[in-house]
Amino acid sequence: MDFNYEKKKIALIGSGATAVSLLAPLAARAAEVTIVQRSPSYIAAFENRSRTCEHVPLFVVIACRRLYWIIMPCIFVLFCQCFPKAVRDMLQKKTVKLLPGWVEHDPHFKPRYNPWEQRLCFDPDGRFYGALHRPNVKVVTGKIESITESGIQIQDSRTIEADVIVTATGLNMKLGGDIDMRINGKTVPWSKRFIWNGSMVDGIPNMIFMLGYTNHSWTLGADNTAIILGRLWAYMARNGMRSAVPRVPQEATEKPKRLWQLSATYVTLAEDKFPICGNAGLWKPRACPLLDYVRARWGDYTSGLRFSA
Repeated sequence: MDFNYEKKKIALIGSGATAVSLLAPLAARAAEVTIVQRSPSYIAAFENRSRTCEHVPLFVVIACRRLYWIIMPCIFVLFCQCFPKAVRDMLQKKTVKLLPGWVEHDPHFKPRYNPWEQRLCFDPDGRFYGALHRPNVKVVTGKIESITESGIQIQDSRTIEADVIVTATGLNMKLGGDIDMRINGKTVPWSKRFIWNGSMVDGIPNMIFMLGYTNHSWTLGADNTAIILGRLWAYMARNGMRSAVPRVPQEATEKPKRLWQLSATYVTLAEDKFPICGNAGLWKPRACPLLDYVRARWGDYTSGLRFSA
């Protein structure tokens, strides 16, 4: 990055993954960095190092690591859903230990929601919490009233001086990059169409899209979709098929489910633009990477599709 922010006062707006990632490198060079957040997020520090076993073949170590990172997030998310208060208390205790004395847990690090109602932020090797101990870092929690020539005005009359403002404030979610889908020249919206097997959309021929998980590694969803795609292409090639169109049955459309089971603002703002999930068969939402992998590799991959030569 060519921009020189050394010895400048920076206001970093946001409390999500972008803000967590930016704080440490910005604080190392800037004169001052102030985190400005409307509401806090859960931020969990973890050791970002892989342990090795000298007498175990590397391929076994890699396989075990992959299996561990598939299973453990599933267990953790399930625990959050079943025992939200216990997880909230656990995260609070760990956070308080990592905070410097001048930062209060409430309101700066006490979210208004339970763990995994929105995504958690992970802090590799505690770099974010380490940066909070620097004398040039501040945290301000409150709603922004206006941007002024000299910085930011908070609604409770506090002012934040800033030479630079970084907006790490969330996403504007657009499936397909906001590209129009057309069938026979007519535009087909994504909204409220049912998803087949986590990878195709009802009524849209031959289109498979990569969609990951909200509560696990994103790439695991892409991997499972790629397996389905490979099997489907091979099946169509063997049988001389040129088109596959998902057709949702009536029984799967009752009590539809949201695509993203999160309460984050960027999700709720885009919800009406998203396809939805059914409640039966291959129309149900994907939730567990390990089970989804088994289904993708060996399970049914043709039900709900209408093929044509």
